[in-house]
Amino acid sequence: MQPKVFYEYADPKLEVLSAGQKILLRMGSANAEQIKAKLREIRQALTRVSPRAAMKTPRNRRRIQSCSRRKAIGNRA
Repeated sequence: MQPKVFYEYADPKLEVLSAGQKILLRMGSANAEQIKAKLREIRQALTRVSPRAAMKTPRNRRRIQSCSRRKAIGNRA
């Protein structure tokens, strides 16, 4: 069985950082920048709203329904 390795920082300000922030510190600034860039890219992809999803919002659904009703009424005349 392998022993667990724990890192403890002498500076209390560093010790209270989240696990992810501590990992970024240990990997160095160049690698941390690459990781942060990839994380930004992932966040942007996850928060991007697809056109199909945007049409499913209640406000857009009402707008589509009212347009459809106008077309139906126009076709009856």
